[in-house]
Amino acid sequence: MATKTYKELSMQLDEKIRELSDPNLELEAAVRLFKESKELYMECRKCLENMDGEIKKIARADDGKIKEEPLPEETPSK
Repeated sequence: MATKTYKELSMQLDEKIRELSDPNLELEAAVRLFKESKELYMECRKCLENMDGEIKKIARADDGKIKEEPLPEETPSK
């Protein structure tokens, strides 16, 4: 089975959250959806942590220290 992308995982999580917001949802279904949502959340978090590690590897300076610089602030489009 192929690994899902962060985008795929987050889209699935969004769908679960939409399903959970149904006021007519049965308790058993809500618990199942909550469990599935938590698993998807954990997969998304793992994906983000992996990407953070990759970014830090790329940003590593010649002296081996990580260069952490703030992102430039976006200027609003007119």
